[in-house]
Amino acid sequence: GSEQVAGIATAIYMINPGALFTDTQFAYESLALPLAVFVLFAVAHRLYTPDRQKSMNLVIMLAVAAVVVSHHVTSYALVVFLLLWTAIWALTSFRRSPGQKGQMDLGGVALLGGVTLLGLVLCVAWLVYTGDLAIGYLSSHIDPAVSQLAQIFADQAKIKPLFHDGSGYVAPLWERIATYASVVLI
Repeated sequence: GSEQVAGIATAIYMINPGALFTDTQFAYESLALPLAVFVLFAVAHRLYTPDRQKSMNLVIMLAVAAVVVSHHVTSYALVVFLLLWTAIWALTSFRRSPGQKGQMDLGGVALLGGVTLLGLVLCVAWLVYTGDLAIGYLSSHIDPAVSQLAQIFADQAKIKPLFHDGSGYVAPLWERIATYASVVLI
């Protein structure tokens, strides 16, 4: 319900390296991201509606399935986010009345846990179904990143400075200033 939080979240998202190039293309990731946000909206709507509209269950299930088949990484991020939301909800949902023991909001925990479990099961099923295709594609991006990170921690490689490439080229000053200024403006 906060415009400020929405604005801050949007600004943080917009400064990621893929926002300008990858996310402006019409491709599977640009379909999966709004679907994932819709899942979060639908879950929050059902969670915070006093009668907890059960008619939203089908909408939530279909939306989670759509995210899973649209983009692997977005679906994994959605499941991790839902898992964290479930844990935080469970830890903070104790209702206390004077003189009574705390009672957990089991309905909210069940809803969040159920959606998280559905997402996890669908992610695993889709990964198994797509098999070597998805694993090969994902590992080709993850393996080099993990290897480089391990080399940095083992002092076998240095962190690449911003605006420098391997050949020694340094981006012009105006480009560096424009990059920093755009982040500040955002």
